[in-house]
Amino acid sequence: MSRLGVKPFAKVSPPFALLVCGFLLSRLWFWIQGLTFNDSCLYWFYQYLDVDLLENDLFASLWRLHAQPPLLNLLAGIGLKMTLPLGWWFWRIVYWGMGLAQTLLLFDTMKRLGVHAWLAVALVGAYMISPGVLLFENWLFYPYPAATLLILSTWLLVNSSENLPTRGLFVFFLVCSCLPLLRSLFHLVWLLGVIAILWFLRTKAWKRILLTAALPLLLVTGWYAKNLILFDTFSGSSWMGMNFARATVFRLPDHQREEWIEQGLLSKISSVGPFSPVERYDSLIVLPDATGFVCLDETRRGGSSPNYNNLSYIEISKEYERDAWTVVRRKPLWWLEKTAQNLLIFF
Repeated sequence: MSRLGVKPFAKVSPPFALLVCGFLLSRLWFWIQGLTFNDSCLYWFYQYLDVDLLENDLFASLWRLHAQPPLLNLLAGIGLKMTLPLGWWFWRIVYWGMGLAQTLLLFDTMKRLGVHAWLAVALVGAYMISPGVLLFENWLFYPYPAATLLILSTWLLVNSSENLPTRGLFVFFLVCSCLPLLRSLFHLVWLLGVIAILWFLRTKAWKRILLTAALPLLLVTGWYAKNLILFDTFSGSSWMGMNFARATVFRLPDHQREEWIEQGLLSKISSVGPFSPVERYDSLIVLPDATGFVCLDETRRGGSSPNYNNLSYIEISKEYERDAWTVVRRKPLWWLEKTAQNLLIFF
């Protein structure tokens, strides 16, 4: 760690050892009690590609993934390529590893910020056995990896804050760049904001900040640019319009939405809820021709749940987005009120 310009963990101490033992024993106990790792979301969550594609055509399918950033599907695909039960154990161990990393990183961060060691042990211990942590640690989805990356980035920043070493800063920005490639909530704008805030706080080190942020920023921008070239959408996810419509068009009273559709203020696509199966849009928009790539052409994954990486959803989402902006322009104060309510619910 010292080669990265950040301080390694403090020497192993009784509080540190207690947390490690506590984590390992608690996971063993919960496992004996029947808490198992849940990978069932692979087969029906919107965010995943077809399981068969992840197993047999992983990298070509990831390249043509526009619905989501790639890292979650990459993690799923690596496990699926292993013969059972190795794949299940791979995910299980990875998520346990993230849990242990969170425990130690949180403890060390608190220690370096001046929190008493035993108080830090109590707080981190309560965190590591909390119901929410146990739920997300046993669920093949992105909240737990995202939390691990956020905690790791915090630890890196705290440990390199004194002199902002080049290697430490680079690793910090590299970890931050993984978040937009994992979950679209962490937009490219979020990464730019992190860079801007650090630049503002440490103006004398601006050259070093820009230098170390360049490659991580290029990784995220490159993924967005790939989506722009292949799918005409500069984003990590093509669902922005559908999500935006959920928070605007479909928060209107039904009678008002129907009235606006009749008046031509909203398109007919707003008569159908976002994230409906492709077949529901047949008579509402011109659907694209087949591309020859299964991940873009199949309407249902494995013949069951909808494939939201179908190429049709790009134009569908854009149509929803146009309607959403119509609502914002015509009812700005109402939209701000609903947005504030959504933020309160989310946080």
